[in-house]
Amino acid sequence: LPPPLACSNALDLSFAAIDDAHCSSEWGHDFRPEFRELKLLTQEFPGIALHAYTATATPQVRADISEQLGMIDPEVLVGSFDRPNLSYQIERRQDRMGQIIDVLSRHKGESGIIYCISRKNVDEISATLNAKGFNTLPYHAGLDGMVRKRTQEAFIQEKIDIIVATVAFGMGID
Repeated sequence: LPPPLACSNALDLSFAAIDDAHCSSEWGHDFRPEFRELKLLTQEFPGIALHAYTATATPQVRADISEQLGMIDPEVLVGSFDRPNLSYQIERRQDRMGQIIDVLSRHKGESGIIYCISRKNVDEISATLNAKGFNTLPYHAGLDGMVRKRTQEAFIQEKIDIIVATVAFGMGID
């Protein structure tokens, strides 16, 4: 954000939307510390329509988001986390690559995201799957921003079927 005084004199801002608003909470600001500065919006633009969106907030975190953003008596809308287009299955890991290949083989031609804990796992799994004939691309913060953008676009445009990514990818995908 520009310096606060420059903001209010230069802009006539009436609406702002904040995605991943849980990052402004005391439970999430370590991930994106700049979110703690967003309270300036309500201070510099009194009466601004401020919308804060998150898919990961308990009632306690929702209250903290409102406080951290300087919201007064906000209207809070809570939807369901149920995503009928997604399916979840938990299996004990025995043969990681064998299990991944088995799932992908049962869902040939369908899109999917394989989540990994580390960048190293992302790169290794993507390379192994590509060597076995699957169409994947890796996605993690260690890749250049343009590479990540091209990967997302390729996935959205169905040029690739599978993204192998760290757990931060796709949190907001519907």
